[in-house]
Amino acid sequence: MARTTLTLEQRIEAAPPAVFHSFTNATALREWLCEAAMVVPRRGGRLHLWWTTGYHATGDFTRVVPDEQVRFTWRGHRDAAASRVQVTLRPDGDGTVVELVHRGKG
Repeated sequence: MARTTLTLEQRIEAAPPAVFHSFTNATALREWLCEAAMVVPRRGGRLHLWWTTGYHATGDFTRVVPDEQVRFTWRGHRDAAASRVQVTLRPDGDGTVVELVHRGKG
């Protein structure tokens, strides 16, 4: 199966520290992404996300630069191999441009 790269870019009406918090805090992740989360946002820290549909994903943080960038591996419960996610935050006036790149998703 071919591996793909997905790139998304969106401006958020929030400062980089708030957006960074939304990607690295379990309570914040539950507000917008999943039903349950456990995260240790440091290099080598683990990421576990669960949904009520039964889907879950795990990964490891590979880079954490506060208010600028987060990188982690992503492996859904049926994925044969892990893929890589990079979230880059760029200040934009009173908001933040979020670029999310998901590489290697099969």
